[in-house]
Amino acid sequence: MNYLRRDEDPQALSGRSLLAREGRALLGDLSAVRAAHPGHSIGLSRWMLAYHWAMATGRNGPGTRHSLSLGSGRHAVTCVFRNHASDLFVLREVFAEQIYAFPYEERLGRPAERVLDLGSNIGLSPLYFSSLFPDAQVVCVEPVAENVAVLRRNKEANRRDWHIEQAAVASAPGHVTLHTNGWWSSSSTTAPVARAREEAAHRPEARLRRPPTRVPATTVTDLIAAAGWDGADIVKMDIEGAEEDVLLHGDTDWLAHVGVLALDIHTKYVDRPRIEEVLRRHGFRPAATSGAHSAVFLPARSRRPKPARTARL
Repeated sequence: MNYLRRDEDPQALSGRSLLAREGRALLGDLSAVRAAHPGHSIGLSRWMLAYHWAMATGRNGPGTRHSLSLGSGRHAVTCVFRNHASDLFVLREVFAEQIYAFPYEERLGRPAERVLDLGSNIGLSPLYFSSLFPDAQVVCVEPVAENVAVLRRNKEANRRDWHIEQAAVASAPGHVTLHTNGWWSSSSTTAPVARAREEAAHRPEARLRRPPTRVPATTVTDLIAAAGWDGADIVKMDIEGAEEDVLLHGDTDWLAHVGVLALDIHTKYVDRPRIEEVLRRHGFRPAATSGAHSAVFLPARSRRPKPARTARL
């Protein structure tokens, strides 16, 4: 039952309370699935049940690959994932909770044409953006080799022309140490983040440790330039604490050429006020201070990059 505990929970919180909370979360997920995917709710609901069972029992699953179809017509996608709590957690976030839902087209004034997905994991967030904008160019960046294998499978299964960069995002190009673990979605290049997670007995990282590895590192500026873009309509960044290095210690001029920034700031581990100050200097404000859109940052004025040149990737 350790997986049911959260970092902020008091030790006195009983197992019964934890199970009750997980049950409420399951019911919320099933309701969200029915609302968001009325034609495909059975398949996704099954995997939400599997996710909550894994969290309640601590049994992560065998890691075998499965697929799930969602949507219809040009907006249909086939999600490839492993039967493992880590992948099911990401599936839940992206397609049940729809954490990246936002009126992008309304903000941009047109469909998004360029999406830079930093921390693509197994490819479910790129799939979400491709379901919204089937004609968009998408660049995916992910350092964990096991995730990249599934990311490539999602690209093939959906016949997408994504460019996949197997690298970490950092403040400078070169190589960085990647602290990996069997909970693939939380591998980090930020040592204090990895250490804090692995030392918390209730977190899955404590049981799923793996040796660190050296991986290539790239910058946001270099990724945009290599794509032949002068900016991106949407930049999604979920890089497990490395956002502090990227935004506080790297070149941030690229922010001047971004239409919408979907940024997961890992507040428990990084200096959120300093990160938000950098964003403010570049004209970005949060779309909301709480709720579904609190991770979305918008520039004061709508920014529309010019049509893309031929990509050099």
